[in-house]
Amino acid sequence: MAEADELLVRHRPALAAGKYERMSSDLYAFYRGTVPLYRRDVADPSMVVAQTTAPAGAMPLSLGDAHPENFGTLQAADGSFALEPNDFDGADRFPYHWDLRRLTVGLVLAARLSNPDDADARAATAAEAPSIVQAAVGSYLNTIGARALGVAGGRVEDDPILSSLIRDAFRRSVRDLETRDELAELTELTAEGRRFRRGVLDPDEPTSALLEVPAVVRDALPATLDEYRRSLLIAVPAEFFTVVDVVRQLGSGVASWPRVRMLVLVRGVSDAPDDDVILEVKELAPSGRTDAPPGSWLGDDLPERIRRTTRAAWARPDGEPFWSGAFLLGIPVQIRLEAERHKTLRVDRMEEDEGTPDDLRATATSLAGILARVHTTSLDGEDVARELATSMPVGLGPARDAFVIDEVARALAYADQVEADWVLFQQLVAREGPGLGLVPLGDDGGRRVEVGLRALFEGDE
Repeated sequence: MAEADELLVRHRPALAAGKYERMSSDLYAFYRGTVPLYRRDVADPSMVVAQTTAPAGAMPLSLGDAHPENFGTLQAADGSFALEPNDFDGADRFPYHWDLRRLTVGLVLAARLSNPDDADARAATAAEAPSIVQAAVGSYLNTIGARALGVAGGRVEDDPILSSLIRDAFRRSVRDLETRDELAELTELTAEGRRFRRGVLDPDEPTSALLEVPAVVRDALPATLDEYRRSLLIAVPAEFFTVVDVVRQLGSGVASWPRVRMLVLVRGVSDAPDDDVILEVKELAPSGRTDAPPGSWLGDDLPERIRRTTRAAWARPDGEPFWSGAFLLGIPVQIRLEAERHKTLRVDRMEEDEGTPDDLRATATSLAGILARVHTTSLDGEDVARELATSMPVGLGPARDAFVIDEVARALAYADQVEADWVLFQQLVAREGPGLGLVPLGDDGGRRVEVGLRALFEGDE
């Protein structure tokens, strides 16, 4: 973790400390924030999570961090909603089992953390973690096999057969499409028009705040938004993205907690304040893969990586038509809608009807099917579905049974490892402090930060 976050700890110590504090206080937040640790373990042949009975020949399009909370509802250009991946910070090409096990371990942890106010219900769901993983792996294999036979990847829309957890997300999406609560929660109407609120908006979340940004950022935004607008799959007039207001957002995410994140209020379809639209602008970092060959599809352009991976991973390229990327003061950023109608699946909502073993099995089935669809999507004309299908037992029989049993055992074992690592991490932070033993740079080091980042962090800490 210290190796992966060294620059953040040295240049943004207060923000890195906020990330580690959140990870120390919550097991699932720890899992979300430890992608570098997971990647080290899954690449180490001595670790249980790294070993696989199926040779990892294919390097499919991967989400990079396919845990359950990185899926949610998105609204496509035609107004319809679907359940889709909604985090692409680590998207790249990786062996299939890196994503699959990131998902299944997350499902085990979710089962163990379900029903936080009902110990008996939580114990009953946690005891069914093996069958929940089994449902996920079975769905993954079924989808891989179907895709290898030419079956189109299904778009997961609201349907009675889905889990209560997923159907509730769809229900809340439709509700909030009309209410647009993001405007009420984040902005206010003044004599000059709609503006973002400033400061801490919720006393119960004192680390979450909206702050002013330097003038240099405001001045640079129009060019960034024009670059972004021209990259979209839909035609949007330039006036739509007229900047009304902008703030820096602190306290969002886990792994991305220390990253630059801004909210931009733009004009929308008219000058009426109720038509205003909020965009999230978030600093992008490399996926973490270090072995990409020169001239590979990834390239050096992080916004282009976001565009290509989202449009390939979703069931339809315009799954969220405002999701793209650009550069701000030379910094690669992802830009997407900040809208309450887009709902992320949350472990803390897995309670009562949404936290039963049956419901988590149904949720696991849906998420693993989506993951298999992503993995079997061709980026460069290769038949990755057939390549994957030939390397794993997609048909019925003893080989498939053995594969599923093995995946269940490894998910359970690594979930135990995550829980043990969480305790060690808490001890590490207590012993070494929020810098994990690294020393933040002083003024001399701060002057080495590129001018764009220095402007964004002006007066930050």
